[in-house]
Amino acid sequence: MGRDSGRACPDRRGQWSVGLYNCRKAVFGRHNSAWDNSITGGGCEPELVARTGTWHHLAATFTPTGTFGKEIRIYRDGIMQWAIYGNAICRGGADVKDTGDLFLGLDYTGRLDDVIIFDKMLTHNEVTTLSQMPTCCQ
Repeated sequence: MGRDSGRACPDRRGQWSVGLYNCRKAVFGRHNSAWDNSITGGGCEPELVARTGTWHHLAATFTPTGTFGKEIRIYRDGIMQWAIYGNAICRGGADVKDTGDLFLGLDYTGRLDDVIIFDKMLTHNEVTTLSQMPTCCQ
């Protein structure tokens, strides 16, 4: 899922993205990148097995101002996996402006459900509450 004017390191042209990368780990990029931690602690093959065919709740948050500046976080199943502050090395100078088209499921095989974009940064408690809600469909 992303808002993008081209495929590149997030924030080079004002874009952001949430996607699956190395060993199907989730990553949120906007000014910097926050990554999902390993489930297995092993190599890529056990990680792929652990992540395939299993439903996970994923949430990513961003605040433009915080104690240490820009802050992004990524949560899996209500548990914060990573928080990072400031700008990434790949920063190209553009401020994030939500430019470009909104993509859902580009080059993705699987199921997406209940995609919600909020106009505020969710608290840890709000993310946990969302992750514990029952599914609506099978």
